Amino acid sequence: TGNVPTNVQTKLRESVSVLDFGADPTAATSSQVAIQAAITYAYANQRSVYFPAGTYVMTSSIQMGTSVHDAGTFFHMYGDGLNSSVIKVTTASIAPFYWLAPDPLVDADRITGRILIADMGFFGPGAHSLAKSGQALKFIGAQGIQIQRVKCFGWTDGVFMQQVDIAEISSSWLQSNTNGFNSDCDAASYAYGAGGSMNSLLFKDNIIANNTLGINYYGGNGPIFRDNNFTSNTSSIVISSTAGKDSTTTCPVVEGNYFEADLSNILILGGDSGGGQGIILGGSVQHNSMLITPATTAINVQNISNTIGRMTIGGNTQIATDGTANFTAITQGSIQKADYNGMNGSLYQVGSTITDTKTGVLNGAAVNIFKLGTYGQVMSGVLTVIGSSTGIVTVKSYLINMLGSGNTIAVLTATNPQDYSGGASTFTATDTSDTPVAGTNTISLNNTSGATCTFTWSLTIVQLTGTLTKL
Repeated sequence: TGNVPTNVQTKLRESVSVLDFGADPTAATSSQVAIQAAITYAYANQRSVYFPAGTYVMTSSIQMGTSVHDAGTFFHMYGDGLNSSVIKVTTASIAPFYWLAPDPLVDADRITGRILIADMGFFGPGAHSLAKSGQALKFIGAQGIQIQRVKCFGWTDGVFMQQVDIAEISSSWLQSNTNGFNSDCDAASYAYGAGGSMNSLLFKDNIIANNTLGINYYGGNGPIFRDNNFTSNTSSIVISSTAGKDSTTTCPVVEGNYFEADLSNILILGGDSGGGQGIILGGSVQHNSMLITPATTAINVQNISNTIGRMTIGGNTQIATDGTANFTAITQGSIQKADYNGMNGSLYQVGSTITDTKTGVLNGAAVNIFKLGTYGQVMSGVLTVIGSSTGIVTVKSYLINMLGSGNTIAVLTATNPQDYSGGASTFTATDTSDTPVAGTNTISLNNTSGATCTFTWSLTIVQLTGTLTKL
């Protein structure tokens, strides 16, 4: 009769329900044996596995397929929604669903959706306690993975991948894990030579919240992180950090994401500590929005290389809850390998006016009022300062042209100084290079009044490319 045309929906209906194998959707008893039986049958008969709405308790790991080779073949598992069809694990240090397949390079049939997990929730041992452990979904050597509309809550790793080829995680929710997503790093791993771990990851339209690390990507080729919402992680994205291992990431793309309330660095690129080298080759960080707290550095570039092309960082916007936050920290060794093009957003926008008051400045002392950094950023504006001490009030205005390179002194041109009460000038304004850190320039007010002084200043910004920080 020949083949009958089909589509994805029809294919998914060719499934078996875990209820038919005795699974308990009320969580009153373990469904471990029933789920194992359903999966074994599905692999043997090329069927999908369906989890109807309910909560299913699992107590040990299931290695997917009846052999290592089977784990690399087609398998679909789906439910009725990420909060409706829930896997609940109460046993520590297990991976309830564990794919162990051959090195994906042995299979030229690179098909996305070879393995599909959709519309399910996975609640780990730490979901209702502080003791997070285990990995909700674990893949080693698998190929063609799609994870859609999935929730992972309370694990060491929500999703773990190593030596994986072609993977997509979308419209999912990774919350309250140690790592929302984690990939391992091994000097002999598959992908980019020494230290690569993955090839082609697309991570989009996800919510990543309250994890220690939202994304811990150790190394690989061409990862894309796009249009995600990161909230209240310690750090949201770490790419090719070291942790005592070597890793290389080629051409990472971080674009169109929203970041809010991270406790440390939002984005860390590369590393050079702990006995390992983490290197970024090329890539781009563009058009992201970051709402940050005073203790946060938005983008921390630690170790990048221009071996195959320069990294582009630009078009990002920052809204800070306080003027002491840093937008970007770039190590001096890395700056020559990145096109930090000065188009990033900043704490303050063109046309805005910053005001502040510094009290109790001793005679002969200097006080820093704002800084520009890092490397190649530009600011021009009009600074007005009112200094007052011992009945003397002095008003000065300056035109400022400032380059935040750390070694180029800003040009401050005084205009229309006005002294009141017959006093002499109470202060001077100067630019201090490489202060407070290398690669930044800081404007300081120096008290020369002979007495303790109060400074009230305002800066109207005419041009700004980069990060201006009130001190």
